[in-house]
Amino acid sequence: MFMQVGIKEEAQDVLRVLWSNNDEVRTTKYQLLICGATCSRACALFVLQKWAKDNRQQHPETFESITKQFYMNDDFIQTFSTDEEAANTATELKHVLKTGGFNLNKFLSNKPAVLENIAEEHRIGVLKLQKILGQTWNPESDQLLFAKPKLSYDNENIIQRNLLSMAASLFDPIGKILPFAIRLRCILQKLIKQGHNWYQLLSKENYHEIQQWREDFQNMPPIQIPRCLVPNVDGTHELHTFTDASLSAVSAVAYLRTISTDSTIATHYVISKSKAAPIKQMSIPKLERKAVSLGAELTGFCSVRPR
Repeated sequence: MFMQVGIKEEAQDVLRVLWSNNDEVRTTKYQLLICGATCSRACALFVLQKWAKDNRQQHPETFESITKQFYMNDDFIQTFSTDEEAANTATELKHVLKTGGFNLNKFLSNKPAVLENIAEEHRIGVLKLQKILGQTWNPESDQLLFAKPKLSYDNENIIQRNLLSMAASLFDPIGKILPFAIRLRCILQKLIKQGHNWYQLLSKENYHEIQQWREDFQNMPPIQIPRCLVPNVDGTHELHTFTDASLSAVSAVAYLRTISTDSTIATHYVISKSKAAPIKQMSIPKLERKAVSLGAELTGFCSVRPR
């Protein structure tokens, strides 16, 4: 996608490169966006959305998809109520973007029928695990999974900096492994209270605590949750948020409860958040109030998310 976007001549000096060959130094300027520039993603998405706005009258429905469903890079992600709607959008989107110089490829769907009108060379051939906005998605079962990162460090020489690195490696925006993640954050906070610096070796007691956490984390069973929260049935939807607090942490979790017209009830996990309790000790009632505040924020966040 980046190489489909040109750079104005007056701005090409920003991507000027000095090339040395046999003591001869040559100056080269990139005329197209490159993958290594920090600004490339933002510039490419701006151009894509600007092109969609300029052609809004001819393709109003595709305009909405282009402006709202491209995230972070050139990945287009959208859910649909029916296979027919998804197939029509895929075909039209590919045609419309091609007229603007953008060739959409690597189509993937959890329903093979959606891709029948997409050429084989423009699909992802095998239904294997995919990364979607940092989340691991199994298109065959249509479930989100948590991929355990490798926690590599010297077993004998653990310092506080290693723990911070481990905590940062647990990318889990919807809180699938929150019970494990918050334990690590609480251990890190305890070390800060004890006055440890970032390069000080852990004491024997703290070391055993970390080893126990690591063992529990490695033995954690596979976690899979359905990607689709709202079943394609008529009925009512209720968002239920629960909160709790302890002297160590405050937490909130949200569930979606769907009651169909035939009185069938389905409940799906949505998201959870947790924070370590403040270093300055607070009473349980005050911590419970913080948990309620966190739950209110979580409810507001879920209430404005698009389908």
